[in-house]
Amino acid sequence: MLLVGEVKISLLHTHNTTSAETLRMLRVNDEVRQQFYQYFSDGMSPIEAIRFHENKFLLEDNFMGLANASLNPTHNQIYYLHECWRDTNLGSSINPFGKLKEKVPFYESIGTTVKFHDDHLWAVLLVTPLMKRNHPLSSSKEIIFIDSTASCETSSSTITIMLSATKVGALPLAVMIHASQCMQNYINAFELLKMNFPQCFGGQDHPDIS
Repeated sequence: MLLVGEVKISLLHTHNTTSAETLRMLRVNDEVRQQFYQYFSDGMSPIEAIRFHENKFLLEDNFMGLANASLNPTHNQIYYLHECWRDTNLGSSINPFGKLKEKVPFYESIGTTVKFHDDHLWAVLLVTPLMKRNHPLSSSKEIIFIDSTASCETSSSTITIMLSATKVGALPLAVMIHASQCMQNYINAFELLKMNFPQCFGGQDHPDIS
């Protein structure tokens, strides 16, 4: 036997729609989403973007806006937006080479050389026009400093920068980004430099002191 029922829908909220708790449940609107994408494009980290955006409301004493997640997203929403922006502009942290290959023609158009070794011990060589101008200098054949910083970004990669010592300070010759700090990974990175810039040490294939 079928049961007969009647459903009535009321469009009036029975709860407070302007409380801080309710406002924090709103979705981020499209304009604010684009604002945060621009923050990330300008080089801000998620926490820097959070502070910068919140300060806009604090300067205007706009506490309703500060509590409204559609205008001032929650931390979780902002970190999610950053992940979306990163995947679109930088590629996946697991496999960034697809996006990197797309951008190589752009880098070449501004005089920057990008080369990569693509396997599980991946490596990327980055040489800008400024670095290329430093290669023929006599100081580049003398003392060379090499410094690595590990656990960078979400990929936990290593950034290695090569510098020459001059009277005006250290000048960069090349930057290498690689998966780890194992010996073979360093070999892969420096092989890229050797193959593409064999005489980057003041016209020599090796520095006098390293």
